[in-house]
Amino acid sequence: MERKKVSSIKWSLFLHLAVALILSTSCSVIVNTLASHVEDAIWLKSVDNISEYYEIYNEYSKLFGGELSIPPTQLSELSKADAVIIGICDFAITWCSLIFTSFSVLIILTRFYKKRLKKPLVLLEDSAMRIGNQDLNFRIDYRINDEMGQLCTAFEKMREQLWENNKAMWKAIEEQKQMRAAFSHDLRTPMSVLKAYIEYLNRYFPQGKLTNEKVMEVVNDLDEQILRIEKFANTMKEINYLEEIRPTKSCIDSCTIEKKTRKILETLADKGKKNYKVSYQCDISEMYLDLNIYLEIVENVVANAVRFANRKISAELYSNKNQLYVIICDDGPGFKQQEIDKATKPYYHGGGLEETHYGMGLYISDVLCRKHGGKLILSNLTSGGACVKIIFENVKKSEVPDTINRDTLR
Repeated sequence: MERKKVSSIKWSLFLHLAVALILSTSCSVIVNTLASHVEDAIWLKSVDNISEYYEIYNEYSKLFGGELSIPPTQLSELSKADAVIIGICDFAITWCSLIFTSFSVLIILTRFYKKRLKKPLVLLEDSAMRIGNQDLNFRIDYRINDEMGQLCTAFEKMREQLWENNKAMWKAIEEQKQMRAAFSHDLRTPMSVLKAYIEYLNRYFPQGKLTNEKVMEVVNDLDEQILRIEKFANTMKEINYLEEIRPTKSCIDSCTIEKKTRKILETLADKGKKNYKVSYQCDISEMYLDLNIYLEIVENVVANAVRFANRKISAELYSNKNQLYVIICDDGPGFKQQEIDKATKPYYHGGGLEETHYGMGLYISDVLCRKHGGKLILSNLTSGGACVKIIFENVKKSEVPDTINRDTLR
């Protein structure tokens, strides 16, 4: 629904006060006039020779113009009822302006408050109490476009931002829980191996049943497991480091992006003894990217594709308006349905993956994509195999680069 357009509170208040003053002035003039006529009528009754007074009044009007005042009479000479009426009229003439002005302003301001201020103030007070009680599941719906409407809109934006911040905070807490759980789970294997070897040595070494060769074999295995634990610890440091990264975009020639992407595929595909293919169709000559982040993302995704590919991998780069797309596919088994949402989680291994892999590549790529303002989408090819689409937003040269500095990733 559209907001109802009304005058500003300032002009509305001015208009209400003007109406109050007009009403009070009009009423005061009417009361003054009536009271004066009533007084004149009473004083005329006290004049002894009324015909003589009118003759003098007419002559005075002809000579000087204006009106001749009625000769005053002592209140004691008036009847009790007339004296009371004269007192009331004098009071009305003296105080009616103040009384009517105060009464009119009070009524008009009360109406103004109920019409323009009461509802938004109640909404804001209720909203402040609910926010103070950590309840953000509501909306501030005030559809009048005035200063109070603008204040309610600003309050609603603040509530929405708090809601988003809380969601992000709880999501981060949940991700931290999942990450710690995954980390603990992956540590169980090397810890179990260490425990088994220690029990083995405690049982047989004191009895002299182990040869030197067997002891050295056990020691070497222990060293491998310790090295594996150290690598796990390093992945935790890497995750903490990712949170501190801030992209620094710069103008990169599109040919440079193509060459470096092709070099990554050539190096990793040759190492994994896989065939590769690169296609490039970009109509943007220069792009604003953080090249280090771009290369880190592509390396992780390509390395993941090489591990699962049977014979070949492919990379397709193309631009669409203000976006750069990098699509990396392989001819492997593809993602299982339950893996589509889990593959970008930290320490997710998937099925049949070697123990030396820690399940961090796609997670790192996803985090870096989001920090760069893009996204990473997982899917499967209809012909079989996995497909990872990397989207970089706002890559045209006209885009203002982010000037926040960070340490390089590489």
